[in-house]
Amino acid sequence: MDWPLAGPARLEWVQVEVTTRCQASCRYCPRRAYADRWREGDLDPGLLERLLPQLPHGTVVHLQGWGEPLLHPRLVELAGRIRTAGLVPTTTTNGLALDTEVTLRLAEAGLEILGISMTGVDAEHNDRWRCGTEAAGILRAAERTAEIVALRGLPGPRLHAAHLLLRSGVPHLPEAVGRLASAGFERIVVSSLDLVPERELVRETLWDLGDVAAQELRDTVEAAMDRARQAGVSLVVQLATARRRGRCPERPGHSVFIGFDGSVFPCVDTGVPIERAGWHWTPEGCHEIGRFPLGNIADGDLKSIRLGRAFRRMARSDRGPLWVTARCRNCAKPFVERPGTVSDEALLVPELG
Repeated sequence: MDWPLAGPARLEWVQVEVTTRCQASCRYCPRRAYADRWREGDLDPGLLERLLPQLPHGTVVHLQGWGEPLLHPRLVELAGRIRTAGLVPTTTTNGLALDTEVTLRLAEAGLEILGISMTGVDAEHNDRWRCGTEAAGILRAAERTAEIVALRGLPGPRLHAAHLLLRSGVPHLPEAVGRLASAGFERIVVSSLDLVPERELVRETLWDLGDVAAQELRDTVEAAMDRARQAGVSLVVQLATARRRGRCPERPGHSVFIGFDGSVFPCVDTGVPIERAGWHWTPEGCHEIGRFPLGNIADGDLKSIRLGRAFRRMARSDRGPLWVTARCRNCAKPFVERPGTVSDEALLVPELG
């Protein structure tokens, strides 16, 4: 049964890609794997101005996509415009450009949440995977941010950690949770690889765990949850470990991804900014990956795009085996399970590595 013609489901959050540029070179990032076909560009602020009046009051607008948001020269201004429009601005950064001045400007702009992406809390488990970043420096920047917010009595930004759990880092998860908590992070979202652009990265997924490894993962997650409870921080663990498809965790119909050029997508994984198709791996094999825009806010309003036939079909895909594009059918996200949560708070922003 399609949506009623009165309108689409209420948006809970919108992810807006402000840039596809990045000064890091993470080994698992499609930007590195598809370097020969990558489209670099920054969001035109005029597109955001066009979008904001179309969003319901209180909608979360997450300023991040397949690039480093702090590289956009007007990011602070964009966050401020979102706040004055009665919406909730958030972002996720690699932390490289995060300093006292940036923190204060983001706070003044009303940024609600500042996420920081990591794969670990030391050089072995972060720096060698997130090439160009340094865990020690990022943790110092996080601590400085938390101190500034606390000392000045600012309402935000609140610190969230986006922790990508690679298979090699599983035994160190409890330690990472403890260190992130001590650095001032209020919420830690742990996820695993689901977009795998190179075959060699399959060994770092959690797809094909044997019984022993699967039990070890469960024990480790429980230990991490205990550490979070002791530290008084919120922890959400959502891992692509299932052996069969389940519901789409992106909640299609209640969220949308808008690329730097205004293109509208079901989710961030369908909007990888590449000129021609590439390949990615899932638990079911190797598949083609490309861009699947369902419209563009430069040409039409978001409600009309979301009322389109493709989006209406996609909105049901989290409740059954109905997929809007070939990319959806060949996606690893529906293999995601949530083995643990330490908090009753709803997940405000998805993990965006």
